[in-house]
Amino acid sequence: MGPNGSGKSAVVDALNFLLTGRIHCLEGEGSRNLTITEHCPHIDKGIDDVSVKGVFSTNGEEIALTRYLKK
Repeated sequence: MGPNGSGKSAVVDALNFLLTGRIHCLEGEGSRNLTITEHCPHIDKGIDDVSVKGVFSTNGEEIALTRYLKK
C-alpha cells in the first residue's frame, strides 16, 4: 500500500510486461480502448526507447531478461 501517484501501478505494469509481454490493463472489455499514451503517463520517453529489464539470481547465477515496448 502506498499513496496515490507513488508508482505502485507502474511497477505492477512493468513486471507484468516483462514476464508476459502484455499490458493486461490495456486489454479486454473493461479497457475502454485505452492507449499506452493515455494509461502510461509515467513513460517520459518515446515508445521506441522504452524497455523493462529484470535481473534474476539463483544459486549464484544471474539471468537478465529485457523486453522492449517497440514492436
